[in-house]
Amino acid sequence: MGSADHHHLLERGERKPQTTASLSSPPTSAMGSADHHHLLERGERKPQVPTSSLGSADHHHLLERGERKPQAATSSLGSSDHHNLLERDERKPQAATSSPGSTDLERGERNPQTPTILALFLLLLSLSPPTSAILHPIDFLALQSLPDSLSSRPFFSSWDFSSDPCSFPGVLCSQDRVVSLSLGAPHHPLSGRLPPSLSNLSSLSSLSLSPGLVSGPIPDLSPLQNLRFLALPRNRLTGHLPLSLTRLPLLQTLDLSFNLLHGGIPPTLAGIPPLQNLVLSHNRFSGELPPFTAELRRLDLKKNNFSGELPRLPSSLRYLSLAGNGISGGISAVGGLRDLRFLDMTGNRFSGGIPPAVFGLPLESLRLGRNRFSGEVTAAAAVGIPAVDLSFNRLSGGVPAELSTVRRLYLNNNGFTGEVPGRMVERVMEEGMDVLFLQHNFLTGIQLNPSAEIPPGAAVCLQYNCMVPPVAPPCPVAAGAAKSRPAAQCVEWRGR
Repeated sequence: MGSADHHHLLERGERKPQTTASLSSPPTSAMGSADHHHLLERGERKPQVPTSSLGSADHHHLLERGERKPQAATSSLGSSDHHNLLERDERKPQAATSSPGSTDLERGERNPQTPTILALFLLLLSLSPPTSAILHPIDFLALQSLPDSLSSRPFFSSWDFSSDPCSFPGVLCSQDRVVSLSLGAPHHPLSGRLPPSLSNLSSLSSLSLSPGLVSGPIPDLSPLQNLRFLALPRNRLTGHLPLSLTRLPLLQTLDLSFNLLHGGIPPTLAGIPPLQNLVLSHNRFSGELPPFTAELRRLDLKKNNFSGELPRLPSSLRYLSLAGNGISGGISAVGGLRDLRFLDMTGNRFSGGIPPAVFGLPLESLRLGRNRFSGEVTAAAAVGIPAVDLSFNRLSGGVPAELSTVRRLYLNNNGFTGEVPGRMVERVMEEGMDVLFLQHNFLTGIQLNPSAEIPPGAAVCLQYNCMVPPVAPPCPVAAGAAKSRPAAQCVEWRGR
């Protein structure tokens, strides 16, 4: 090989041949260890044919195959350089094949793989968590206004607006919008007023306020077209129910209980189709109740000043409480609520008879005490309601035996007459009844042995009737100290 050819090979990064005679040297078995080591470093297969079979054209073909350019002359590669090549993910030479060297050359060698550093970078990139979206500027400003309107140093102390607002206590985000906001904590009550800027949180679906001292009116929340849950109980909110609430098309739960709100219930609010839970108890609402056309499951209006008669009620109701109002008339509308589980009409002015259908409802508790119900109590079958309270009414006639299956029965302060059903006594002695209050009626007898002992877990009160109780278990203090009615009040006693 001439010097020009030799120089050309060096420029293309190939090893300088040791001597010209090496191209006509003996078979590979006679190859020196340095040459063999150089082939291994380059990731080449060890040829099986004599080196002499490689002419200058073959050698030139090797150069055209794009083999890796050595970083330094092979003669200068020590063991550390060899180890460095292995760390760079060079392929380890495979075992020699029995095919001729010319076939190996025709197949060509595999291209080098992606550098290890790039592979590691891509791996780390795939494992790194996605960066959180930046909160929408409108939502950011709305949150920023809350500490200025609502005061609670402990609750807002962690609201550092130099960090991500979606990590604040009470704030829940989806992508770049606030979807849930829970203000205050049980031990960190808020005061101040609800700011109008709340209506700028247009993606909000849930807004709640912990019990506290927040006062003033409820702001216009009609822009919150995604709002489904609104609970602002146990504060000092005042004013009327804003009509803006009737323009929330997705509202399912509205809880404004234990506030100072007044006025009436807008009929349009009672007709929001998705509304399922309406809780307005312990306020100062007044006026007549509107017809409820929404598919309500819970209607809680107790402790207000509502009047008038019972309106149309949705058949979907499972919980109904109108206790502590001034509602009058009958309760026949209740008899058709076949899904009702809880009914509390205590402390109103309901009158007339109690519909027998009421005792057939799948109730867990029936509370009709402190009204003006009159007439006899009738039930079509044994009553399966665990707790029945008919106390402080004007009911008369005999105590129905169908009520013997009730575990807690309150019939006190009525006008019941006759004897106590024997089955009811048996149930008490069998510990099938926990409470039997019959005091302040006009009952004339009970089939109970004077020596019988009332089970310790049962509460039975029989005093202030037209009989001398055979036993005298403890009664509530409100029952008074008199054991029996005066004879002048009892017809049978007057005839003796």
